[in-house]
Amino acid sequence: MSREELLEALSGVFEDVLGRPVELSEATTAADVEGWDSLVQIMLVLASEREFGVRFTSAELAELANVGDFVSLVQEKQA
Repeated sequence: MSREELLEALSGVFEDVLGRPVELSEATTAADVEGWDSLVQIMLVLASEREFGVRFTSAELAELANVGDFVSLVQEKQA
C-alpha cells in the first residue's frame, strides 16, 4: 500500500472508532483531534491491527510522534 492509501484507510479506522469523519494528515497528532484520548488511542491501535493485519509492541507505539510515523510503522510491518 502506498502512504496515501494507508492514510486513507487509517482515516476510515478513525471514523469507525470516533464515530465521525476525521481529516488526517501525516502531521496530525492526538492534540489535533477532538476526543483522541488514552482510551481512544488503545481502540485506534486495536482497530488498526485488525485493519492492516499487523501487531504493534508498546515500545514501537511509544516512539510515534504523529500519524505519519504511524503510517511508516504500518508500512514496515507489512513489508
